[in-house]
Amino acid sequence: MPQTDKPTIVAQYIYDFLRDDANMLALGLEDVFEDDQDLIPRVPAACVVLGEYRRELTGIPFRTDNNFTVYVMLYHAGVKDVQLLYRECNERAEAVMDLLHTDKTMGGNVIHGYVTTIEPGYVQKKTLMYASRITWTGLTKTLT
Repeated sequence: MPQTDKPTIVAQYIYDFLRDDANMLALGLEDVFEDDQDLIPRVPAACVVLGEYRRELTGIPFRTDNNFTVYVMLYHAGVKDVQLLYRECNERAEAVMDLLHTDKTMGGNVIHGYVTTIEPGYVQKKTLMYASRITWTGLTKTLT
């Protein structure tokens, strides 16, 4: 499979990868969505959000480096000890990172990709939820 210069293809691959039944079970996810959602009906849930895309000429005629950013927003909430919820959300974010690292080329779509940051915090949806923003970055080289 040739590498892509289309950010939507990379984001779709990550969405499908997380949405796989075996991966959802391994991560303990109830839902995986495309793009961020205002309502999160079940938790834990992940939202795959297309991020920044940069293309740079590499000096060789018509050759470009394509840099992709895809965010995985992980949401967690519940009626239990807040320290436990916080720990569960952070551990699940690390599990998502580990899973993404099992397919560094995202099915051959990129040369390599990896998680660059995990940012834990809170977000206000219908209720206050624990959240982690997982930033995945990938690179391809293509001809324009």
